[in-house]
Amino acid sequence: MTILSILRLLPRQGGVQLGGKVLLDGVGLLQLPEKTMSAQYRGRKIARVSRPASSTDRRCARSW
Repeated sequence: MTILSILRLLPRQGGVQLGGKVLLDGVGLLQLPEKTMSAQYRGRKIARVSRPASSTDRRCARSW
């Protein structure tokens, strides 16, 4: 959920930012306007790679 929050892909209702900051190359991502986030960062400098939960479980490891 954290990366979804940073990329602003979760609905804002019910969420609260309690404190802290997220920096990428010295830029505070939480303070960026939505337009800048989507134009310059989301999908270009920051991306999310979806994998099944079993891919992190060593018992389910595959050998290609």
